[in-house]
Amino acid sequence: MRTAQKIAGWVVTALLGATLLALGQRPDRSPREETVFPGAHYVRFLWEDALVHLVTLDLRQVRPQVTAPEDSAFVARNVREHAVREDLAIAINANYFYPFHSHGPWDFEPQAGQDAFAVGGVISRGRWVSDMDPEFPMLCFEPEASIRPRCSAGASEGVAGKPLLVRGGTVQPLREDEPQPRTAVGITSRGELLLVVVDGRQPGYSAGLTLRDLARLLVERRAVDALNLDGGGSSTLVIRQRVMNAPIHTRLPMRQRPVPVVLGFVRSG
Repeated sequence: MRTAQKIAGWVVTALLGATLLALGQRPDRSPREETVFPGAHYVRFLWEDALVHLVTLDLRQVRPQVTAPEDSAFVARNVREHAVREDLAIAINANYFYPFHSHGPWDFEPQAGQDAFAVGGVISRGRWVSDMDPEFPMLCFEPEASIRPRCSAGASEGVAGKPLLVRGGTVQPLREDEPQPRTAVGITSRGELLLVVVDGRQPGYSAGLTLRDLARLLVERRAVDALNLDGGGSSTLVIRQRVMNAPIHTRLPMRQRPVPVVLGFVRSG
């Protein structure tokens, strides 16, 4: 009994220490802006009670690249590991996936390196690698970016999510929900692609956004169409192999969740 109590005490102490260390590693809440490279601009700002990370991409100067499965399944890795492995300059998490559960610091699935499967369509290097699902609209690169029920046969890359947030500049009917970490994509009238990652579940730092507020934010940033992607503990933005936001996996700040599908970008030419 005493041995078990000691082990439990060590575990609690280790978790507390890791949490305190992670809190000190979170990005500053002050505004920040930088040009990643020509055609890719990053900005960080507070919007209501949420810390928002926004990348604006000129698709004439950047090229999309979606992770592909290995053998018959995708392999779960955190977004930074995917970005390093595929030499991506910019990367965000994309599709929902299965199997999934998150019950504690060690009790979650998928673990890093495990097989996982995307929900909804995925196109990588011109090949469908996950079947489309009519309930999950897609962001398609054909080569221009568009959000539609299904990508055309000529699409080079594509990912899926839900719900549709904005169509024709109008916020879509969305259910009432709680503020959460979010990942979303939007397309402006000029054809620019917006990548949005919102930190959340961290009181006093960033509460997150509801789906309605996420849609309002995207319209405010000139999106005419926008799609929600997987969020919560999955929400991660990586630029030049650096995690730019504050992910929160298994309630631990700065811990990244292993995910199977990443939407990445490299500089063209």
